[in-house]
Amino acid sequence: MKLSERFLKWDEFKRNLFVLSVFGLFVSALLLPFCLFGLPGVPFGFLVGSLTSLLAYITIAKGASLLTNAAGGVAGPLLAVGFNFLRIALYAGVLIIAAFCTFKWENRWLNFWSTFAGIVPMPAILAILSLIKKKSVMPLTAEPKVEEKEPVVEEKVEETAPIEEEPVSLEIDNQGETKNG
Repeated sequence: MKLSERFLKWDEFKRNLFVLSVFGLFVSALLLPFCLFGLPGVPFGFLVGSLTSLLAYITIAKGASLLTNAAGGVAGPLLAVGFNFLRIALYAGVLIIAAFCTFKWENRWLNFWSTFAGIVPMPAILAILSLIKKKSVMPLTAEPKVEEKEPVVEEKVEETAPIEEEPVSLEIDNQGETKNG
């Protein structure tokens, strides 16, 4: 089975994870020449940022499924809030460690700016994927969907004679009051 056939059979969550991970690996590979100039923190920082955005996407998807799942009861929304705080702590922790490596310890192996750049593209990539799915520029299903149309039932409407109304005239006297005539 080809990868493209497998990709089309995956649900939206797996497809998004795959695209995010391929993007992170691809850009990290493009940044590998920085290692030749003594800056290994640039590709490694982008890779760490991409992994952070993958974990953040997992917390978003799991939190959303907990909110939409009726079987979760009261614990579902509380866990979803926990996932939101986990995502914020994940972002903060990774960026604080990268900042210490770059600015305080002057370590070459983790660059703050490339780590930040690895985190940033996730919302844009997900927005583009959802637009592609909605616009059907690239079909993301293995089988074409056939919409079933309900038969149109025409209802007979009885015609009634229009109601004739008598014309009403309003007269205004000199003092501004109206008189019905």
